[in-house]
Amino acid sequence: MTEETPTILIVDDDLDIVEFIAMGLEVEGFNPIKAYNGTEALKILETTIPDLILLDIMMPDISGYEVCKELKMQKRFNLIPIIMLTAKLKDRDKYEGFVTGADEYFTKPFDFDTLVDVIRRKLTENHDLRENKGLKESINFSIASKFEYLKQVNDLITKLFINTGMESSEIFQMKFAIHELVVNAIQHGNLDDAEKKVKINYTLYKDSLVIEIIDEGEGFDFEEIKNPTSEENIEKDRGRGIFMVRNLMDKVEFIEPGNHVIMTKKLQPTAA
Repeated sequence: MTEETPTILIVDDDLDIVEFIAMGLEVEGFNPIKAYNGTEALKILETTIPDLILLDIMMPDISGYEVCKELKMQKRFNLIPIIMLTAKLKDRDKYEGFVTGADEYFTKPFDFDTLVDVIRRKLTENHDLRENKGLKESINFSIASKFEYLKQVNDLITKLFINTGMESSEIFQMKFAIHELVVNAIQHGNLDDAEKKVKINYTLYKDSLVIEIIDEGEGFDFEEIKNPTSEENIEKDRGRGIFMVRNLMDKVEFIEPGNHVIMTKKLQPTAA
């Protein structure tokens, strides 16, 4: 959180809600900025970087999901806390909000005092995380369980890793590792079920890069993965990709029941 008055961008196509929130935030010591649709919000963000964004989901031009996803995919904006305000109550709607990178989810009507408490908490958490852990970027997204969607991973990872200053060989290794685990999640985790998603969490710290890949399958016993280079397993395909990933990364962890993998790559000081 900045030492100056925190700036809050309010994005909602309901003028009354925008005015109500803006007046309340001014009383609480914040500096509110108003936007009445997604296009207007993105235009404001070309010249202004707020400390936090309150974002409606259902808007006539660009949905809040799209705005959130676009911001969280950009290094300039992806650490800004986003609180979604919406009348959509289903768990699936909340999932869509969180998977695009939203930090909090509020349903309308809401208690204003509670909203202010959450705003202050998210600002403090964001400040502490940046200061104490050296957080640089944090992005969450999901892909459908079809191989054509892997291009989305290619485009995202290439764009993000180029910004870390990593060597091209390291970038290639990271892309290989991510693709290997995502394909494993699609084929063996979700069993090629097009209705299931693969969730990817990307977090860049000053000294490390952490990638989490989570499928919706039942998992597997990762302790039973054999070394495919041993004489008895040399002709078997099972576990070969995971073995290679473990050799490329500094740390690879499987979380029970085995449908959640976390891989960590340590960065040189110049790379971060």
